[in-house]
Amino acid sequence: MDLETSIKLSDPNSYYGTPFRYWITKYLPKMIQSICPRSNADILDLGCGQGQYAELIKSLPINGSYFGIDLNRRENWDGIELNNNLNIEFQEHNAENLTALNKSFNFILAVTTFEHFDDQIAVINGAFKVTDINGTIMIIIPSHYSYLIYGTHGYRRYSKKSLESLISSAGYKISSSGKIGGLFSFIFHFLWRNLSFFTKRGLKLIIYLCFLGKLNVARKKLPRFMFIIDNLMHLHLKTRIGRVIHKALVVNTHKLDHLAPIFEVGYYCIANKIEKNNY
Repeated sequence: MDLETSIKLSDPNSYYGTPFRYWITKYLPKMIQSICPRSNADILDLGCGQGQYAELIKSLPINGSYFGIDLNRRENWDGIELNNNLNIEFQEHNAENLTALNKSFNFILAVTTFEHFDDQIAVINGAFKVTDINGTIMIIIPSHYSYLIYGTHGYRRYSKKSLESLISSAGYKISSSGKIGGLFSFIFHFLWRNLSFFTKRGLKLIIYLCFLGKLNVARKKLPRFMFIIDNLMHLHLKTRIGRVIHKALVVNTHKLDHLAPIFEVGYYCIANKIEKNNY
């Protein structure tokens, strides 16, 4: 497990990630409780990753079942314990073929995953087919401004309008949508990612030249130094003072976003599947 993933799994409040992740952690529990059935919930998590949202839903007053899918099995799935209220199941499965699950759901969750689906139309159309009547889908994605933050991570970025268009084109009726973050979150993301990214690239170029292009040899001879370079973005989080400073920046950046609600870092959209005669 890499340093970034281990920090994320040990950070339930998202103090040591980005303001985007902090927003999700802060508001997602209340959002889920407001739209997910409290009893007999049938939940599908598209691109469930390490299972962090299974742990979140397990902590909420929700009874039913959670079904998480991802392309690759994650190492900590087996360590997620069941409880009496929520049956939890994980499966390796391609989200572009949801009807093959032979299941239906009354709540579908997709948090920062749609930008990673090659065929997003197949995913959203499949999601609509496996959504029960009066069921709900909630999607959270990075904004189109985040190319300056994440580069080409994933296949695409969205505007609020393009996200709503994608969801409504499948047949869902939009119930609410909104921006996530603002200018201060954008600046935090931009500086943290890009300062470490270009510093890392510069150091690797020096190593590359010193070892005549043989980075595998450099890793054998300088394992500690190469570890530092590889994890430069998150290395400060291994120290107490680094965590204190990072937490203060994340929390206060989030508080300041309302002063300049531009260059948002993400969007959320909630939609329902209703009977056609109710449109």
